[in-house]
Amino acid sequence: MDYMIKEEFDIEQQINHDFSYKKKKIKNKYFYQKILLKFSPFIKFFKQNKIIFNVLFFIIIILTLYFYLKSIKNLKIKNSLYNSKINELENKFEEINFKYMNLQNDYYKIQNELKAQKPINELLNSDIIKTYKEYESLKNLIEKNSIITFSLIYKTETHGDNANLFREISRNYSTFLLLVETQEGKRFGGFTVQGFRPKKFIEALLDTFGINRNYFTLDEKSFLFSFDKKERYVINTPKQALYSDEKYFAVFGNGDIIIKDKYLSNECESYFPKSYGNVNSNTVNDLTGSSKFNIKRIEVFFVNIINKKYFS
Repeated sequence: MDYMIKEEFDIEQQINHDFSYKKKKIKNKYFYQKILLKFSPFIKFFKQNKIIFNVLFFIIIILTLYFYLKSIKNLKIKNSLYNSKINELENKFEEINFKYMNLQNDYYKIQNELKAQKPINELLNSDIIKTYKEYESLKNLIEKNSIITFSLIYKTETHGDNANLFREISRNYSTFLLLVETQEGKRFGGFTVQGFRPKKFIEALLDTFGINRNYFTLDEKSFLFSFDKKERYVINTPKQALYSDEKYFAVFGNGDIIIKDKYLSNECESYFPKSYGNVNSNTVNDLTGSSKFNIKRIEVFFVNIINKKYFS
């Protein structure tokens, strides 16, 4: 009994579903027909003038393609113009840069030539250092990676050739560059960071009684040099870098350079190489020209050395 009731219910549901579906389909069909009726005049006109519409459509496509291609062509022309202008500007820039580099090279070349040839008397008040090139080479001999300045503290033409006066002038300085020019035209000198100073009272007192006989000064940075040979002769016996005796104006090493008091009227001597240079490869001719020489002038510069790391 229940089975039959259920079957009847299913049949009824199926009938309702079919009816609603057909109703919906009829409704949709009516809706589309209504739309077609509204647009029927246009459809009718289109069917009657199909050729005209096709022609118009074709013209529209042709015009669209024409303007599109024209715009592309204009863009290409503009791009080519821009590219040509960019290339022109790049070429001009390269040309200007090339000229600038040449001018800069010429400027530095001229500056170097002027420095190499211009006398340096006005800058250092020196008659021994002849050119900027010699001035720069002296600074490089002392210290390559530092800022170096020279200050003239003694000159023969100004102060004479008195040893005591020289020691009084130099008592407040330690880092010296001593330059010598001989009557024979030789130019040489020595560098020290200890300097030549007057003896202290106690030292002079001990000398009087013959107790203090150590006249040598230790200096590991001292060296000799020759302008003519363009050579630097390093210290090989630092304990004998300088010899301090008031009978002499200045002595480097154990007789490498001996400058006597009143050197303008006294012949000076050199036994180089002793405390400086190489005994096997150097001779006295490399430095002073001969073991006996006559001095024309002496110049002594205080050397101020500032390490570049303080400015980095």
